[in-house]
Amino acid sequence: MGIRTNAWVFPGFSYASKVAQMKIGVQLDVETYSMPAYLLQILAIRLATYGQTFSLTVKPDGWDGIQYYFLIAPLCDYIVPQLYVGDYKQGISGLTNRVKNYNQIYNLYNIIFPEKIVAGLETYQSDQNTTPKNTSTLSAEIKAVQSYTHGVILFRYGLSNFNGLE
Repeated sequence: MGIRTNAWVFPGFSYASKVAQMKIGVQLDVETYSMPAYLLQILAIRLATYGQTFSLTVKPDGWDGIQYYFLIAPLCDYIVPQLYVGDYKQGISGLTNRVKNYNQIYNLYNIIFPEKIVAGLETYQSDQNTTPKNTSTLSAEIKAVQSYTHGVILFRYGLSNFNGLE
């Protein structure tokens, strides 16, 4: 287990190479319904950050349209679907089923592009309610996805308390 620093950036970010020179990974947030339109921009940032971790934060394929993971997998180190149970009205079982599904659907991609999927979880109730989740809720969500993904990224909105989180 470890914490790695990544700069969370959006399309149009022009300082990716400077961030990479500081030995900081780049996490590009590409929440779109037309992923193919962003491929050249994704490739440009990948090339600018070569040698550092480059992740793509995306909408969860299947919960929120088709995200073309097969197109973006070769361009990044990790694909981070935002598996926000509060925003997509999914419970723990829905969360577990979604990541199991990713594991099965992308099994071929896991052979070609191993360990690409990293679960992105929100540490707050939803985008409409930014109250921090309690430790037991966060722990349950982490445990629901942990065995099916390469890792977990916690997105925070405002201040969150991680005391007691395993």
